Amino acid sequence: MSMKPILFSGPMVRAILEKQNPKTQTRRVAQTKGASVCDSAPLQDLNWCGDVVDDASHLFEHGDVYLKVPDAGTETRHRVFPKYKKSDILWVRETWREWDESDEIDDDPEEFREWRPRTDPLPACMRADCGELEEEQREAGLKWRPSIFMPKWACRLFLEVENIRAERVANLTTSDAYAEGVAHYVRTAEFKGLNINSKPAGAHSSVMAFYQLWNSINAKRGFGWDENPWVWVYEFKRTLKPANWPTV
Repeated sequence: MSMKPILFSGPMVRAILEKQNPKTQTRRVAQTKGASVCDSAPLQDLNWCGDVVDDASHLFEHGDVYLKVPDAGTETRHRVFPKYKKSDILWVRETWREWDESDEIDDDPEEFREWRPRTDPLPACMRADCGELEEEQREAGLKWRPSIFMPKWACRLFLEVENIRAERVANLTTSDAYAEGVAHYVRTAEFKGLNINSKPAGAHSSVMAFYQLWNSINAKRGFGWDENPWVWVYEFKRTLKPANWPTV
């Protein structure tokens, strides 16, 4: 078991915090730097096109799932492993800032009461909870800090990896879509504005929602739904903050 950071946007954090149908899966593009580890070749030198990539998820070595991907210039196949492993504890990095005297620090979200003692308050102010800054706060110089720069002491959400598999993103099922938290996206204003008139033929509304959400994030990166990239599917559950977690 290892402790590793993972980034989630505000809407995804809120989906994880849902009481009903919470987000319990996340998909990460396998061929991107930072999402995978290759045995002996740079990811950009591999041939990810067509059907040349083998899903070796049925071949386990010490419980590790991997993909077999050919070198772009040779027939050599390389093993590509996911960044995270089963039983890893992921500490969630989200957009944050330190508490300010203008904040009302009396909020202990009900979603966290079973996960944290009342004597252990939220370590920092999270954009997922607090929303946009008030004009007075902006004038006072307050600003949100990017999730990638969140320090360990500010983390309030921890996830345990329960299962990992490799598949094409378009293999998503209706139950997978709900596990990705689409019920939250569809129900809230965070889904409004996406083009719901375009969808995979015959897709269930939950799959359509994920299809739109996926493209809104990944199409501009070259990994849209139609490209059908390989992804790591991580199934997780919320867990308690580890003992001796940094407080400063």
